[in-house]
Amino acid sequence: MKQSPARKIALDKNEIVSGKPLPFSVFDPNRNLLLAAKGQIVTDWMREALLRNGLMALVDEHDSASQAADTAADTAPAPLHQLWTQYSRMPAGSRWGFRISRDERSESYACRVIGIGERRSLIMTAPIRDDRHYVAIDKGQTWLFRTFYATAAVRFSGIVEKVLFDPYPYFHVDVPAQVEMRHIRKGQRVAVCLAATLQLDAPSEAVIVDLSSTGLRIGVDASVALGESQRLRLTFRITVLDKSHELTVDATVVRALGAADPQHPQVHFHGLVLEPQSDFDRVLLHAFVQGCVAQELDGLSKLLAG
Repeated sequence: MKQSPARKIALDKNEIVSGKPLPFSVFDPNRNLLLAAKGQIVTDWMREALLRNGLMALVDEHDSASQAADTAADTAPAPLHQLWTQYSRMPAGSRWGFRISRDERSESYACRVIGIGERRSLIMTAPIRDDRHYVAIDKGQTWLFRTFYATAAVRFSGIVEKVLFDPYPYFHVDVPAQVEMRHIRKGQRVAVCLAATLQLDAPSEAVIVDLSSTGLRIGVDASVALGESQRLRLTFRITVLDKSHELTVDATVVRALGAADPQHPQVHFHGLVLEPQSDFDRVLLHAFVQGCVAQELDGLSKLLAG
């Protein structure tokens, strides 16, 4: 891409606000790209780190448009690739999402599990509003936690054990001995990270982030338009008994979840129900899911089951 004349300016501290998207990518004074993060949510830790250093932005001389943003667009991975990179490196149990609220009637916020403590506790990202602003949470508070896990709707009240902000906001919550689990699904669902191709008018990439023998959830680039009740076909690969199998299945979109992961605002998620496949395909899916369940038994399910 042809570079237009640009001048270096110091970052405006007032534009770097915790809990809001970073408005530009970050360069050092030598114009080396340090953080291609335009649109990424700023944490307290990130803001302090940026302001401690003499970092710069590049601004076009002619129209004052950010040259840094153009450079970032050329060098940064696509949003779906960023999602794939992160999810493929995370333990499956670290991607279970929760909605938390102060009580039954108050507003709920999204957070997710990032680890399991040595004692009976979960380590979770700080709760975040639908507009991607962080919610204040303090040690000693009691919150109501809800999620769907495997075949059950899970609910419990937990006390915040501690709150930390480095390298990003997160907290520890004590999980009570008794956890309410109401089974609402016939088949178990597991967190996965599988590349898929949607056979639409033009083939589109997708990432399957959870899967059962009867349904799945996918992430697609925000530019891919999918509507509820839309029927489509998708192709992906699973490994069963060390052998890779390619599956092509028909599915129907049953729920549009939007940008459900605040760390990936340019990826939209959709829930799909799988339509009848061959008996062989059903057995393969069931075997794959059960293999994933077995791997998770030492993690979150043991903690919730007590």
